[in-house]
Amino acid sequence: MKILFSMPNQNKKLEFRDYCLMTLMYDSACRDNEIRSLKLKHITIEGNIGILRIHGKGNKTRLTPITEDVVTILEKYTSMFHPNRNPDDYLFFSNTKKGTKMSNDNTLRILKKYSLRAKVTYPSFPHVHNHRLRQYGE
Repeated sequence: MKILFSMPNQNKKLEFRDYCLMTLMYDSACRDNEIRSLKLKHITIEGNIGILRIHGKGNKTRLTPITEDVVTILEKYTSMFHPNRNPDDYLFFSNTKKGTKMSNDNTLRILKKYSLRAKVTYPSFPHVHNHRLRQYGE
């Protein structure tokens, strides 16, 4: 995972978004749709403690903690992408259809992009998909 997370150029706005998405999926071990369905109002940060209110399978809600490192990443991301902090905004949104949540295809494209980038330096780097991040994060 360290290799994968080192691939996005964090000085580029969209690549920082990708980095935030991947680290949040890994740290929380949440399903792809659970992360993409998060709205700002589902995130509570107090100091360096972060909690996600996840709406999962079977319409069940659970509280999921995130680490201090990911809280820092998430705070930077929200200041860049959500300066108005509208609580009803999706955390990760579509760039083409403002206000809608990011698509599953976009998540897959992001993971493929950085997996292929990692393969350049590490030819045996495995194919990474959204469920693999969840497996390693559990």
